[in-house]
Amino acid sequence: MVWIVLLLVVATGELLPGSSAPMRLLSELALGDKIIHFCAYAVLALLPAVGLRFSIAAVCVVITESVGVALEFAQTAVSGRSCDIYDIAANTGGVIAGIGLAMILRARVMRRLYLPR
Repeated sequence: MVWIVLLLVVATGELLPGSSAPMRLLSELALGDKIIHFCAYAVLALLPAVGLRFSIAAVCVVITESVGVALEFAQTAVSGRSCDIYDIAANTGGVIAGIGLAMILRARVMRRLYLPR
């Protein structure tokens, strides 16, 4: 499942040491840390919310949010990383945005399928 792979990629990225090559590259890109968190978690919430039944999607979204919070706390044990409440807020904002976009997309698809032209 694509969602699981992406969740593992995000988790790996969040647990890399601050001095690692990928982390240095991200800091050189001049993308804000919060933007990266927001976008990653928006995609992680969007995918299951668009493509799966509500009950399964809800579990995936709860897991996504829980993993995001847990990873922030886990970063306290990683060299050059720290727990940042604003990263947690960016993760949560991304999850909410991903769910919102999924709801819009699902509504549009349903309208096209069930409303006569």
